[in-house]
Amino acid sequence: TLFRSATATGNGTADAVYGLFLCRGDQNATTCNDCVTMATKIDLPTIYCLDKKAAVIYYDQCMVRYSNHPILGTIDRSAEDRILMNDFNTKGNSTLLNQLLVRMMNNMTAQAAAGDKYGKKFAVKQTNFTKTEDLYALVQCTPDLSSNDCSQCLNELIPKLLVKKQGAQVLRPNCIARYESYPFYIGAVALPVTTNSTGSSADRSGKLTILPH
Repeated sequence: TLFRSATATGNGTADAVYGLFLCRGDQNATTCNDCVTMATKIDLPTIYCLDKKAAVIYYDQCMVRYSNHPILGTIDRSAEDRILMNDFNTKGNSTLLNQLLVRMMNNMTAQAAAGDKYGKKFAVKQTNFTKTEDLYALVQCTPDLSSNDCSQCLNELIPKLLVKKQGAQVLRPNCIARYESYPFYIGAVALPVTTNSTGSSADRSGKLTILPH
């Protein structure tokens, strides 16, 4: 499974811990398990957040989160959205880039919010930008969100992507939105002409950020 939630009650609800993980919708079970294991067995308990009551950690392939408050079924705006950008500005028309991004993101938001037959709220899209460059985009919500909340969550992220860069992503505990000028998700088709994209909105390690609440 690419999503799971659990609650540990301890001595009562006052001591309860709520947790979940969400793997990117294009990942397989093995990659998902490896990513979640890294977070739960190594990074969170031994390196980060040793004394934190709530935290979320993002990787390229998954997100793991825990809290001392219920976390399912609501959009979490308690922490600032994490915005990651490519260092380089787009080589194409920035106005056209923003127009294409809004159109792509709106289409994908509708698709993700509707969900698939397995309950996964995930969508990807590839669109031509210039003669030698395509745009690749991805959105995802945690499956516990309603369709309306998924749409709202993603719609709040879309304006933050309009930064005129070669790539950017916005991370929130309930939803993510990302675009790049190179194929970064499984199933994307690279153009035969090299795009000379420089850098990425994700760091080289694939570990994106940790946000204590």
